[in-house]
Amino acid sequence: MLTRDTGQATRDAVYRPRYEILPSIDIRAVFLYHLLMERNYFRAYLKKAPISQALWRGLECRHYKTLPLHRPLLDIGTGDGTFAAIFFAKKVDAGIDRDPRQLRLASKKNVYKSLQQAQANNLPFKDNTFRTVLSNCVIEHVADQQSTFDEIRRVMKKGGRFYFTVPSIYRERYSPFPWLRRLGLGFLCDAINRLLRRVWLERHFYTPAHWQRILKRSRLKLVSHRYYCSKPAYAIYGLFLPTAFLSYLSKKLINSWLPLRFVRRITAPLWDILLRRFYLQDCHKEGAGLLLVSEK
Repeated sequence: MLTRDTGQATRDAVYRPRYEILPSIDIRAVFLYHLLMERNYFRAYLKKAPISQALWRGLECRHYKTLPLHRPLLDIGTGDGTFAAIFFAKKVDAGIDRDPRQLRLASKKNVYKSLQQAQANNLPFKDNTFRTVLSNCVIEHVADQQSTFDEIRRVMKKGGRFYFTVPSIYRERYSPFPWLRRLGLGFLCDAINRLLRRVWLERHFYTPAHWQRILKRSRLKLVSHRYYCSKPAYAIYGLFLPTAFLSYLSKKLINSWLPLRFVRRITAPLWDILLRRFYLQDCHKEGAGLLLVSEK
């Protein structure tokens, strides 16, 4: 069952956190710095995944990079290990996933010290074990969020941080195909949003204020939040979504993204140059994705 909080103005009037916004500076300076100095997560992902996923995951990596990730660290929802392999320079202390097939793939990447099959609301770890818990686009799929947050708090050390990303309420307002709304075909946008929710098994779209209340019930404090994936960036995401669906089917059937790896490696630099400005765009008070920082 989909649950959604649409009371943005009322709820956000109650919750006034510190927005974590990168300073607004000349995009040309950012582009040059990114080209010469900063690790390009977008290009790294383009070599391993479809363009839509590369853009979304690359943005998440870019924002996680600005946060303190103290060890020991637990990754909830490892998937096939691609995110950890691209983002982390050192092995992750522990990771869990409920899917044994995904765990086998993650194990082959050799980026985790320990991998275990487990549910997020029943973690196989002792109390007060981790200084950082990270969950990347997992919590929106969880049926029982309260018991999950209770369990995450249990395994966290005092003062530890829990970072997680989820789709924001703006994602469906934007729609992956905004031109349909401009043509007066908003009903098609709504149908596509419902389809995406079913395909990706997403349950929850909340404002930061609502997330704060859920976290508070588990005695976790919401410290700050930030949005990512601007409206133009999400339009680019939607532009390449049809090809991403074909790749998704390929991944399910033959355990390999399409196009083949050697094709992605050849085309990644070109797509990086063409689309990098969307990867570098920062959001202020809205975006398709939401990163939340909470503390025990």
